[in-house]
Amino acid sequence: MAGIPDILGELTEDDIDWLLACGERRPVPTGAILIQEGVPAGCLFIVLGGAFDVSAAGLGAKAFDTCSAGDVVGEMSLVDARPPAATVTAVMDSVVFAIPMEALAAKVELDRGFSARFHRALAVFLSHRLRRHESVARAAGDIELAGALSGNVHLARARFDRLVSRLEGERPSVVLTGSDLTIEAVVRVVERRAPVGVSSAARSRIKRSREVVDRLASGQQRIYGLNTGLGA
Repeated sequence: MAGIPDILGELTEDDIDWLLACGERRPVPTGAILIQEGVPAGCLFIVLGGAFDVSAAGLGAKAFDTCSAGDVVGEMSLVDARPPAATVTAVMDSVVFAIPMEALAAKVELDRGFSARFHRALAVFLSHRLRRHESVARAAGDIELAGALSGNVHLARARFDRLVSRLEGERPSVVLTGSDLTIEAVVRVVERRAPVGVSSAARSRIKRSREVVDRLASGQQRIYGLNTGLGA
């Protein structure tokens, strides 16, 4: 399977912060079924550690693929809204990061920028997997894909490592990015006292905006409400 680093290379720091706030870390013991063929999974999974076999009833229930740290599973149900076509089973004690499909669908609907980045990454991911399973075109496909992703691979792997390390610590349940705040998130803060954080990218935008305001305030140009006072 193609790995999540390919997807992370297409996303932004705001996107990564949202993933951390939305998803959760889940242990999967040896022999446990992560995804059952024909049964809606409800989540998109990123494998953080361990290994899984992928099998299908139509292939005699034998493993035809494996996935390990960095791989993503459950993506086909996200694309076509149909039940999984394969079963994914842990072959050793493993850990995954689970992102609810419902939350991901809402994010895609609300945030057009994220939607464009995520769907492009998903398209590359699915293309990579298809090419790997086409023995005739495998060599040519790997070469083409390497050229398409070479600019993002180091960034993607660094983001994956950071995703794993940040999951070990405490994280805010609502992250402000400036583009996708929902009513549900506001309710969690007001009624449930959910902790709130600001993404690093949003902090950078705030800092740049403040620098612009400070520069204008120190100049000679009269700007209502900034250096003239209100009602002037």
